[in-house]
Amino acid sequence: MANSKYYYNAETCHYERVRLTFWKSFQYLAGVFVTGGFIFVVLVFAYDRLTETELEKSLRHENRALKKHSTILTAELSGIETSLAELRNQDKLIHEKLFDIEGTDFVEKKIKGNKSIEIAHDVLLSDEEVFHAKLNEIKSTTNRLRDKSAKGNEFFGNHFHLKAEDALTLQSVPTLMPVKGSDLMRLASGFGIRINPFHKGKYLHEGVDFTAPRGTTVIATAPGKITAAKLRSLQAGYGNYISINHGNGFITQYAHLDEVFVRNGERVEKGQVIGTVGNSGGSIAPHLHYEVIQNGEHVDPLTFIIEGVNSLEYNQLLSISSKQNQSLD
Repeated sequence: MANSKYYYNAETCHYERVRLTFWKSFQYLAGVFVTGGFIFVVLVFAYDRLTETELEKSLRHENRALKKHSTILTAELSGIETSLAELRNQDKLIHEKLFDIEGTDFVEKKIKGNKSIEIAHDVLLSDEEVFHAKLNEIKSTTNRLRDKSAKGNEFFGNHFHLKAEDALTLQSVPTLMPVKGSDLMRLASGFGIRINPFHKGKYLHEGVDFTAPRGTTVIATAPGKITAAKLRSLQAGYGNYISINHGNGFITQYAHLDEVFVRNGERVEKGQVIGTVGNSGGSIAPHLHYEVIQNGEHVDPLTFIIEGVNSLEYNQLLSISSKQNQSLD
């Protein structure tokens, strides 16, 4: 038995066979398992480092794509914000050129920080499915904004251009407030059916009444030619009044004045001082009665007052004008 082991027993003076105990068997087996496990781990680590599976190749390719799309995505989103900023600026410039006032910012809230970076960061932290869904959504939004921008540019290019006659027409529109420096909320009575201050019956009030202290400056609401500049002592009718023909069917009239600074036939510029607020004619208090006549018909002057009035003030004027109260003339 070549595999058997023996030891010399001094007490018996004989060689005796070595018996395998449980503890020695356990130690032996433990050593085998530990050594085998260590060798297995080394082999697995070496295999993982030295070889690459198809799945790993696919994942590495996707990581490279994510890095590439990160740059493209950030650049596209930054480009969108730049385009939107340019559109807002162009809209503001057009508004200022047309109405000679500061353009309205239609954006409710200003963008804080670099939103494109934040969006790209959130997308890139998501899993593959969410990433592709978000990417498709952003591409769709980008294409929609580009189409909208292209259509807007095409519309302005094809339709929003001014000819010489168009510019003259716009200049003829009486867009200013007729009482200079007056509180806009001093509108006492609007256009339409009102109560007459003298006989208390209802009648058509063909203009609007602005209250102001006697001597307050009255200005021309558009350039034109003076067709009437009259001083009347009769305590009835328009009293001292001015009529201006602005051309293109627009005429404005300013009644119950105190002083008249222009003469018949004189040409006046937009914003030029033409008189002062008074209480002449059939008036019960110092105020300016202002009328706009378009193509021979009296129209609501508030329809054309757009300069120096923001949307909130204009809505307040409309609210006051809608009340069927008593006029001042």
